[in-house]
Amino acid sequence: MATDYTIRIEWKEFERQLGVLRDRLIPFMRTTFRSFVESGVDFIQQAGPETREGRTKIKTLWVSEQTAQGAIDEFMIHNTYKNQDVILWFEYGTRAHDIPVGRAGFLHFTTYEGDEVYTRKTVKHPGTRPWLMVTRTKAMLDAALNTYVEKTLASINTLIGAQ
Repeated sequence: MATDYTIRIEWKEFERQLGVLRDRLIPFMRTTFRSFVESGVDFIQQAGPETREGRTKIKTLWVSEQTAQGAIDEFMIHNTYKNQDVILWFEYGTRAHDIPVGRAGFLHFTTYEGDEVYTRKTVKHPGTRPWLMVTRTKAMLDAALNTYVEKTLASINTLIGAQ
């Protein structure tokens, strides 16, 4: 079962909420929309799990990408980690489970502190807690969109008044 762990934030919804001002202020609005999306990237990076020293820091691999050339249709926030299943495991957590032995016939790992090395034929993983980083970020962005539009309009009014 393939699952998409990408948060899509549509520019058209942002434009729709801005109404009649969109025709005069699109460049300014696009810049503020990018800023809104980047706040989502910052939030999800903070919401992500810490990883052991020397390991890939999954939380730092969240990026935003524009999906259209020229006009913005939407931004995507997604994680560039090569094994997307790991994002699923951190998002929803895992139950305790056995870690299968690979081709070498044993597992080799260190403690979280990095001070002890173990070699085992079998390992019982205690499971992971759900981080809900994607779920919480999506909820934050959904809740913040209207407020962000209102702040943008206030900035636009200030810009218009200064001219």
